[in-house]
Amino acid sequence: MKPNQPQHFTTSLHRVPAGLRGLDLLIERITLYADKHPQHAPQILITGDETASYALPIAALGFSVVNLHASETNAKNCQARAKELGVEINCKTLRLSEEQTEKFDIIINPNLPADTVEAEEALIAMRAAAKRHGFILIKAQGAGKRPYNNLLELIRKSKLRVYSSANAAGPLARRLKQNSKQNSKRNSKFHLLDTLDGLLAMLAPRNRAQAWVMECHPQLKDKLVAYILPTLQAGGGAERLVMQLSERLPEHGFEAHIFANVRGGALENLLQEKNIAYTLIERRGIFSRFINICKLKRHLQDLSPDIVHTHLLAADIWGRFSARLAKCGPIVTTLHNVKMEYGRLGVWVMRLTKTLTARYIAISDDVAGFLENTLKVKPQKITTIQNGVEVSKIKRRINRPFHDVPKLLFVGRLEPQKNPDILLHALANVRGSWELAIYGQGSMEHELKYMADSLGILPRIYWQGIAKDMHHIYAEHDLFIMPSAWEGFGLVAVEAAVAGIPMIVSDIPVMRELFADSVKMSAPGNVASLTQAIEDCLDNSSQAVARAQNLASADFTKYSIDKMTEEHVKLYNSLMKNHG
Repeated sequence: MKPNQPQHFTTSLHRVPAGLRGLDLLIERITLYADKHPQHAPQILITGDETASYALPIAALGFSVVNLHASETNAKNCQARAKELGVEINCKTLRLSEEQTEKFDIIINPNLPADTVEAEEALIAMRAAAKRHGFILIKAQGAGKRPYNNLLELIRKSKLRVYSSANAAGPLARRLKQNSKQNSKRNSKFHLLDTLDGLLAMLAPRNRAQAWVMECHPQLKDKLVAYILPTLQAGGGAERLVMQLSERLPEHGFEAHIFANVRGGALENLLQEKNIAYTLIERRGIFSRFINICKLKRHLQDLSPDIVHTHLLAADIWGRFSARLAKCGPIVTTLHNVKMEYGRLGVWVMRLTKTLTARYIAISDDVAGFLENTLKVKPQKITTIQNGVEVSKIKRRINRPFHDVPKLLFVGRLEPQKNPDILLHALANVRGSWELAIYGQGSMEHELKYMADSLGILPRIYWQGIAKDMHHIYAEHDLFIMPSAWEGFGLVAVEAAVAGIPMIVSDIPVMRELFADSVKMSAPGNVASLTQAIEDCLDNSSQAVARAQNLASADFTKYSIDKMTEEHVKLYNSLMKNHG
């Protein structure tokens, strides 16, 4: 391909088959890292690049680069060329094994020969030089299925994991290399064929490629779970569950990698803070569902997880297809609700695809019944694991009366399932003073603000968005209200119960399963019933407080995150043992 970016003019890679494409793939991965960590300039070490064909253009983009050379002459030539171009680069004459270890965010070898002893030695040395949460980029040369598979084996033997890979050169690269004497900047035929080879490389299977660019991360634990979610939006129970598990799995010998197969979201920042690996495969265009199946399949093939665990409908369907095509380990599916998105169509699709899942996890007995009776899943394939709550971190509400102006609390997504509109209509009918704090976001937010204004209650409502930490918030309020039409578990209701705040919840099966008659209930979707329940609590606040304090003294350890994690780990190990 012809040079078409400023950095392309600082290298002679336009004369090498797939040279510029390989460079662009490396820069793409570096840029993704830089975008994810805007406050931290990545420290990059490049080895195996004697002519600085890759080091100079990467440094020309403003990245901090150290380039290692075996020859003092090559190091001086690189430094002189950099000065001529006005590029900052640090050229050293050192072996990689002599460089300070655990110092660099990104280690690059753009000329790694596949399937050789030298490749294994280089991979081990690169791993030693990378920071714990850094990664390695390699451009490996080879031809065919055997070198690629052998390279994967060397990578795994070096305690590395392939997080992503792309074909750098396609089936025409060998022919172009054989005619390399004709390769020049002015050779239009070469550039045309090289561009065509790049297109073929994108479509070609790995065993037809001539070179690959791979992103490898140090293997932190022996076993790996790939979690698949539709989005990384904050506030949802599924996303919260995956975050909790991903943080705690390392204590049990597992790593976690999270995939979002529709779009990203606010959780990306939190994942970066906690150094939890994740990959976005965004849905774009009418055919993107099917394209994303292929993309996710390739990621899973590279990563080779021991367990694939899907959550929510878009991941349960498309994610499971990808995992099956990638021939991964056992697939686990957690069902979070007792109603399917898209109604009957969702139920039909889940029934049709139920054989893809090795084991279903239900987050309550009510959900387990839905799996068995509605989705027709066999009972022996269902394991009930209730969601976890950080019991020890939740601040308890002291045994005190309500505030002069009672502080009401709603926590949840602003979606039809949660019935926030029913709550607003009920509050408009409540006699006496009150104020409401709403923690959550969703598609109904604009509509609800307009509704509150129309009902004349907007000044009494505080829209708090999504809180990073809810543990201390329950205790500051007087009455927690959860008017949901349906729930799979009701995690925030359990947190409110632990906090000892008076509660009103919908009279639905899972709330009866969790609390029996220990809380005030109202008929779901019934404004008059919810109004009456709120007024009863406000008029008889001492009884409501006593009821809440009594509930808070119950044993909630069965809902602890540690117990939930242990039960997931037990299931994973059991499935891996049977699968092996």
